Amino acid sequence: MDYLKEEPTKSRVDLYREKQTLYTDAFERKTKAYHDALAHATSDPRNTTSDLQRAAYGKWVAENYEAYNSLVQAAYMTWVTIGKKEEVEYYFSIVDNDSAMSRVNASKVWMPPLVD
Repeated sequence: MDYLKEEPTKSRVDLYREKQTLYTDAFERKTKAYHDALAHATSDPRNTTSDLQRAAYGKWVAENYEAYNSLVQAAYMTWVTIGKKEEVEYYFSIVDNDSAMSRVNASKVWMPPLVD
């Protein structure tokens, strides 16, 4: 627990979550961009056939694939290095193993059996 709290300005958990959020946002932006490009390709009146739609979408992907993947990869690497992803998750597994089971057991509510 000391490891997770240790940091001059922010706890390791705060940094982890901040960088995780940035990664998630980057991934969601990529997903939305791909979805929007597909919607645009299929609704564009110039693309009258599925082959033209596929070609328009393929062209967009070819032009944008590297940029979006690089943004997601950069956010992921920031999460790994600055957010200490692996280290924090390791300590989460140690701390959470006992506490997670105790929370599960504490949340169990006894219910009488159903009678037909």
